[in-house]
Amino acid sequence: MASEPGTIRVDIQLNPGEHPEERDQLARALRAECAELPGVARAELAHGSDESNARGDPLLVGQLAVQIAPALLEYLLARLADWQRREPARRERIVIDIHGRRAEFPEDIDSERLAALISAVEKGR
Repeated sequence: MASEPGTIRVDIQLNPGEHPEERDQLARALRAECAELPGVARAELAHGSDESNARGDPLLVGQLAVQIAPALLEYLLARLADWQRREPARRERIVIDIHGRRAEFPEDIDSERLAALISAVEKGR
């Protein structure tokens, strides 16, 4: 998914390396929630090159890309942290990449590291 004008792309990878079916379900649930957030232009599951596989490339299962207005980036990331905390099954490693600035959250999306990621993205604009 290419960036749409006036938005930034946020790539989210859920629970890398674990059970593909669980990652797929979690990614679909998160995509649905992200799509309803204000300022989100698009929220899509990441797909590999093999379109015959409904879930896409197995290495991309559990990944999604969200296009959001830059002013709402912090809101999106706070909602992601809230989404993760609501259910113990979601408390696995999450990787967030925004314009090449990547942060890994092993169990919880902590506010200090989240603030550092947001600051790095804002400095890079």
